Formats: sequence, structure tokens, C-alpha cells
Amino acid sequence: MIEFFSRQRVFAILVSILVILTGVLFFVLSPKESLPEIKLGFIIIKTIYPNSSPEEIEKLVTNPIEDTVKNIKGIKEINSVSSEGASIIILSLNENIKNTESIMNNIKNSISKINDLPQEITGPDVVEITTDEFPILQIAISGVDDYLQLKKVADLLNDKILKIKGVARVEKIGYWDKVIYVNLDKEKLNNYSLTVFSVINSIKSKNFSIPAGFKEFNGKEFSIRTISEIKQPEQIKEIIVRSNEAGNVTQIKDLADIKIGLQEENLKIKANGENAIILTVYKARAEDTMRINKEIFKLTNNIKTIFPENIRISFFNDSSKFIKDRIDLVNSNGLLGGIFVFFILIIFIKPVIAFLVAFSIPVVFGLSLIVIKALGLTYDMLSLFGFVMAIGLIVDNAIVLGENIYRYLTKEKNMETAIQKGTSEVFKSVLASTLTTIASFFPLMLVGGILGSFLRPIPTVVIITISVSFIVAYFILPALIRSYVKEEENKFTLLQEKLTQKLKDFYEKLLILVLKRKKIFLFFNLILLIFSFYLGSLRGFSFFTTQIDEIVIKITTKPEFSLKETESVINKIEEICLNINKDDLDTVYTYTGRQDSTNGIPEISTNLGQINVVLKLESKRKTKDINKIISFLQEKIGSPEGVEQITIGGVRREGGETRSDVSIDIIGDDREKIKKVSEEIILIIKNEKGVKKVFSDYVEGKNEYRIIIEEKKCAISGVSPSQIGLVLRSYISGIEATSIDIAGEKIKIILKAEDTQIKDINDLIKLSVPNNFGRNIPIKNLVRIEEGKTNKTIKHKDTKNTIGVFAVIDRKHTNIAKVNQAIFKKIEKIKEKNPDLIIQASGAFKEMMENFTQLGVAFLLALLIIYMILAVLFNSFIQPFIMMITVPFGFIGVMFSLFVHGFPISFAAFMGFVALTGVVVNNAIILNDFVNKIKTEIKDKEKAIIDACKTRLRPIILTTLTTIVGLIPIGYGVLGSRDAFLQPVAIVFGWGLLFSSLITLFIVPVIIYYLNKN
Repeated sequence: MIEFFSRQRVFAILVSILVILTGVLFFVLSPKESLPEIKLGFIIIKTIYPNSSPEEIEKLVTNPIEDTVKNIKGIKEINSVSSEGASIIILSLNENIKNTESIMNNIKNSISKINDLPQEITGPDVVEITTDEFPILQIAISGVDDYLQLKKVADLLNDKILKIKGVARVEKIGYWDKVIYVNLDKEKLNNYSLTVFSVINSIKSKNFSIPAGFKEFNGKEFSIRTISEIKQPEQIKEIIVRSNEAGNVTQIKDLADIKIGLQEENLKIKANGENAIILTVYKARAEDTMRINKEIFKLTNNIKTIFPENIRISFFNDSSKFIKDRIDLVNSNGLLGGIFVFFILIIFIKPVIAFLVAFSIPVVFGLSLIVIKALGLTYDMLSLFGFVMAIGLIVDNAIVLGENIYRYLTKEKNMETAIQKGTSEVFKSVLASTLTTIASFFPLMLVGGILGSFLRPIPTVVIITISVSFIVAYFILPALIRSYVKEEENKFTLLQEKLTQKLKDFYEKLLILVLKRKKIFLFFNLILLIFSFYLGSLRGFSFFTTQIDEIVIKITTKPEFSLKETESVINKIEEICLNINKDDLDTVYTYTGRQDSTNGIPEISTNLGQINVVLKLESKRKTKDINKIISFLQEKIGSPEGVEQITIGGVRREGGETRSDVSIDIIGDDREKIKKVSEEIILIIKNEKGVKKVFSDYVEGKNEYRIIIEEKKCAISGVSPSQIGLVLRSYISGIEATSIDIAGEKIKIILKAEDTQIKDINDLIKLSVPNNFGRNIPIKNLVRIEEGKTNKTIKHKDTKNTIGVFAVIDRKHTNIAKVNQAIFKKIEKIKEKNPDLIIQASGAFKEMMENFTQLGVAFLLALLIIYMILAVLFNSFIQPFIMMITVPFGFIGVMFSLFVHGFPISFAAFMGFVALTGVVVNNAIILNDFVNKIKTEIKDKEKAIIDACKTRLRPIILTTLTTIVGLIPIGYGVLGSRDAFLQPVAIVFGWGLLFSSLITLFIVPVIIYYLNKN
């Protein structure tokens, strides 16, 4: 079959062109996404209960929902956060759950059966989290102090953006609805002997629509409705609250002022120092991020002429920018890697063969793009990672095949013979190399959890491209060589042969020397291997190295701080951020009154704030090292007055903040005991060498007046206790009476008191509440008052109370694994003293250990699969061990490279080594295969081994060097194309392959010699 295809010159050329064009066309026209569609295995239950303390939220909302859902099958873990005004419950699902819809339905059905949730809540909303929920663009509207102008522009942009194909929704942050406030005067209410309930009922009775049904009159059917509507705010003033037979009336205008305003602000937002509204755009499933964002930019540019003159529109967190950066990375690496590969090839083999081998790169990429499309996979940042990793590998098959054809061409001077012998002779070794490379990447697809789901596109794409490269090498390359390579030699080819022969002679001398000193050589390499482990351990362990283009600063001020006081602190820190070098800075946006949490759901409180510093892409900014910018901010910000806690960290490009280096959960029933133990652990961590900062997520909340109902007094007075709470709520937060529709806009009518009406707690308890007999009873006669403090948040893990302790380490002098191991050793005694508590690792260290374990299993599985492939192909149980002896010695290059480049043993580096296992045996396969062939022809075993090794020296040098130079651009940031995740992978892969190849050239012959000496 191969011989047949080698004669089909026209077929090979047309298929190559068609494949390249079709692949490029598919890529250009298909949606490009930042992340593949992944179900993250989380369901979130969100409930809003405005102006409620964390304790109330926990008791009235969180606990009932947790108790209802905890026994639903398929739920692995329950985490919850009860904060001011909101309950967030995060359900982690078992990894084997494929159909989440049934679980979602079970959760919703269970919640619907809860009868005692507060009536004023919004929700509970049940949402499954997938990568489709990630935003693709944020737009800041700023430039003027007139909020109504900002709101008008936000409405216009929102409506226009929603009409763009592929936009699922737009979330508006810092956008306040119009409301009508009925500001009650408590003195006037007292004078008229009325209460807030009198006013609420009068407004509700004026605004209703009740259907009576259908009735036939004179043969025609009519719908009958009773209607009383408030159509304009002015009508509210005239509503009658009370009247008598004498015609005297008391109207709302006698009791309150009517004002049209905006929903009371509990959040302040700024962009680049100016008040702003932020629009967050979400795309629909399988839509093209780059196209949508391009249309938004075009739309904004077209309509900006109708905006007020000073309005500024700025874009940030633009996913299309990240995707374009990754595409540019693939293009630049592909082009530069291809050029490097070509120049390496042209040194050793005929220029036209070198060109044809290099030409196989776009052919392989084109066919791979077609296969990816056919399999329903997406073109996203992670699949593009796979293409970058594959650049140095896809020409290996073509090199071995092309070089062997070229060797026979120079030897036999006959193209027919060269193709026939050249292709058939290396078929087994090329197939084995392809299968072992696939085998090394395949186990990476089996890594579980969220991380496994995210990383799966990388090995998938590599496996596809490697498989395609085998097809291209055997079914297209021979036809192109037959058509375009001439048999005659020239001065350049003679020079190449001369250079190759000199290398072979030099290698032969070294190999003879090694074979004479076999034991010394093996001992030296063993010592080197042991020493390399020591060197690598000096850099320590790290979980993830990834691209960071954004810094987040979280500020917690004193619990008693108002929104205005917190804003004053935030503004000073914001000013420092705005002074970052303009060559580095893109956008600074701030939240006052809100703080994002690691679970993705924001916490709301007047003493919270957050500043997001969005930087230019690394390739575009002046300061490449993000840590220098973070250090600058830490130094300038220091410890501002009024701030109780401040953290500065990075946000990963793939989403989510960087995790704390040390993270410990203390779980139990007794909250006070947990708090005490957390303080003991904090003291231990503070004294640990290398720890820079320690903090816990337990933060004392606001001062609190607890108005305790005296139930006996209420019963005697004929007062419903719940009405006391409603009266107090109406005067402080306000109560919605009804809503009206004006020009298509739904506007709430809210009753509350002016702030000047309630100056202290005594003003509150002087208020009256109606009893069952129509009399107004002062609240102070029915309650007692206690003072205390609230919690900032109350956290649960599996329905039990939990407090988290966190620490940041100095990575220049220590590492995550070392510090965590030392800390957990010291807190063993605390665990023994508190058997009723669970004290466990969480966060980055826990994830690191779990995922390193999975990678270790993947590594062992890769070795097993590689052994089985080699055993079957070579029909031997022993020979696979000869070829796989190169794997541990590849570790020498890996560990030396990590030490020299200052990289820790990270997940990415380990992933690179797992993938390397299949590649390092390829050279050993080539050597072993040829030794098997030659030793049947030559009786002198040593000579047979030397001749076989000399014969395969050139393809080993070529495959090794082309793979390495293909990885140089990404490993060393040539043309600015560095990627924080891929860099350690490329460094480990390249240096590991270089060391293992050098050792392979000597250690494999030594092992073969020992096995064949008899």
C-alpha cells in the first residue's frame, strides 16, 4: 500500500494543499473560545435576604436548605457562606455524575417543599456552574458624575449588545433601578395614631387588578376585571389612609414625603478613578468569543457619537485578547519552530528532503484541525496549548523516514530501491515510536477532577497530531520525495555526508571507550541520577504556574466603618494603583461594599472593598515579572489606617484567583472552640520559617443591637411578634408596598423613614405596633435590648461550622510542600487534644497533593502501556526494558533544567515529564531495532552494536534536535512568545530529551552488550 501511494504524486500534492486549506478554513470560520465547555461539578444555591445579619441568614435560610439537600444522592460535599444579606450554598458533585439535570431537579423539588423560609427573600436560585458561565468581556461606562447619564448609556449599550448573535446575557454591576420612596414622618404617624401597616395597606388597596371571570351579555362573551391603578407618582400623595363619616380624610401627603430616586446604593464602583457602571457580557454555548467581542467594539464605536461628550467607554477582561494571544503564540512558535527545524535538517540531509520534511508541519496541522472539528472538539486556549507542545514532535516520523530513504539513495543511487527499503526498514520502529508517544500522553486524559477536565484538550490534541504525522509520513511524504528529490549528488550533499561521517567516527571512538569502561560509565550515570534528584528538590514543589495578567487587592476595614469611610480608604489605595507604570497598566476598577470570594460568589458589606488591577498582556507590557508589580504595590500600600486585613494576589488567565500557599480548615459543631483552635494554629504558623503572612477567614462583624421579643408581654398586649420586626425593618431598610409600571419600566414603591428620623436605638423602640384590638403599643414595652457583635460571615462544610486559616510564604527561601509538611507535623498535638474537630488541609496544597498523586498514577500507567506496546512489537519480554532504561535517565535532564532555570517541581513540569516518557524511548527503539537487524548479519556482537548505532546516529540527532528547537521559542520566550504554564513543560521536555538522548547513545549499547555477551 505504501509503495502504491508513493507513486501517486498528483494525489499527494492535491491532498496536501486541500488538507492545509480546509484545516485553515475550519479554524478561521469556527468559534474560538477561551475555555472548552466543561461541567465543573458544582451547583450553587443563592438566596438574597436584604439587610439581614449573617446569623439571621444562617438560621432562617442556610440551615433549612442544607438540611433539605444534604441527603440527595450524588452530592459529595456541601460548603456554605452566610453573609450580610445573602446565603450561598455550593454543592460539589461526585466525579462520576454525567447527568446533572436530575440532581438539579431533585434539589429544586426539595427546596420547594421548605415552608418556613422568609417571605422577603429573593430565590433560592439553583444554578449549575460550567465554563459557559464565564464572562467574555467587561465594559466600564464612566466619565461623568451624573449617574442618570451613565444609566442611560448603560441601558442603550445593554439593549444593543443583547441583539448581537451569540450573546446570552449582560449583567449590570453598579446599576440602580428607579424607585419611589414614601418617606414616613414618625411624629405625624403618632399624631394621627397610625402605623406603617396603615400606609402599606392603603397603597396596596389602591394598586390592584382582580379578574372576576367571563360573562356573556347579549350573545357576546366579556372578560371582567376590577382595576385600581397607580399610574403616576403624584397619585400616591392623594391616597386616603383613613376617613370618617364627617368626611374628614387623612392622606399619605399628610404623613410622608414622596420622592423619586434610585435604589439605595450599597455598592460603589469606579473605573480608572471615575464613578462607573460595569456591563459584564456572557456568551451563549458554542458561540465565537472573538466574533462577538469584535462586533461589540464595532457597535460601541458606531454609536459613541450619540453619547454625552464626556462619557468614556473602556473594555477590560477581554477574552478575545487572550485567545488572540494564544493563536499568535501558536503561529509564532509554528513559524519559528518550523524555520529552526528546517535549518537543523538542512545541515544533515539533502535540502529538498529537508524542505519536504518541514512541509509536513502545515500538512499535519491542517489534517489535525479537520479531525478536531470532525470530533466536535473546540478551538480554545487549551487545545491551542496542545498544538504548541506538538510542534517539535510532529516531524519526528517524517525525519526518520526521510533520512532512511536519503541514506539508501546515497548508498544505492536508485530512488525505487531507496523508497522501498527506506520505508519498510523503519516501519516497525516508526510505528513503535508513534504508539509510545501516544501512550505517554494518553494517561493524562485520565486525570480526574476539574483540573483533569481543563487539561484534557492538551493530550487529546497532541495524540491527534502525532497520529496524523504517522499517516502523513507514510502516505504523502514518499510520493513527494519520489517526485522532487533527484538521485545525483552535488558539492553540498557531499559536504553533508563528510560532516555526518566525522560525527559518526567521533561517536564510534566514544562508544568503544564506553564499552571498555561499561561499569564505570553505568556507575557514573547512577551517581548523576541520584545527584539530579537532590538538585531538583532544592527548588521545592509548586502546584501551578500559569499566566497572570491581573492583580486583585482585597481590603477589609473595621467592622463599624460605613460605606463612605471604606470608600475613603479604597480611594487612597486606588490612587497608588493608578500610578503603576503606564507601559504595564491597562485598567483599574474598584468595588466598595463588595468583595469576590474564592467560591466565585461576592460577599457584601459596607466594610469590604476590592481593587482589580488589569495589566497589559505580558508580551505587550514593560515589566514581565508580575511579582515586581505586586511587590511595588505591597511597599506603597503598606498598612493603611482603619484596615484590618489586606491581601494582594494574582488572577489566573484561565479564571480564578491564585490560592493561598497554606490553607487549613477547622471543622466542628462548637463555633467558639473552632475559633480558639484557629488562633492556636495561627500562632504555630506565624513562627514557621518562611511564612510571610497569616490570617483566617473569621472576621468579627458589625456592632449589633439585638432586640429580644418578650413573648409573654406580646401575648398580654395582643401583639404579633413578627409585626415588631416588620415595623423596625420598614423604618431602617424600608418595605416594598407595591410596584407600578411607567413607560414600560417597573418601579417599586418603598416605605421607609428619613435617616434624620432615627438618630439612636431609643428612637426605634419608641415606635408603635398595632395590636389585635386596633390600639398602638410602644415597642419598648414589648422588648429588651442586648448589645453584641455579628460575624462577618458564617461558613459551613458539610453542615458543620468551619473556619479557614491561610498563609502566604516567601517562595524565594522555601516552598509550599516543605512549609505545609512542617506545619501539619506541629499541629498533630492540637488534633489529638481536639478529637471532636476535623483539622485538614485545603486549597493549593491539598489540590497539589491530589493531582500529583493522579499524575504519578498516570506516569506508571504510561510506563505499563509503553512496555506492552514494545513487548508486542518486538515479541520479547526483555527488549522493552532495554528501551525503557532511558526513562529514569531522562530525569537527569529534567532535574538539572529545573535547578538551572529556577523552576520548582510543578504540576506543569511533572506533566511534561510524564509526556516525555514516551518520547525518550523513541531513540532507544531506533537503536534496538537496528541492532536486532544487524546482529543477524554480523557475528561479532560488539561490531554489530557499533555499526547499528553509527547507522542510526543521524536520525537520532535530527529527531532530538528538531524536537528541542521546536520547543525553544516557547521555552525561552523568543519573539516574546512565553507562556507561564507551557514554559516549564517546554524546558523539562527539551532538556530531558537532550540528556536522555545523549545517554541513550551510550547506555542502550552497553545494556544490549551485557544481554548479548554470551
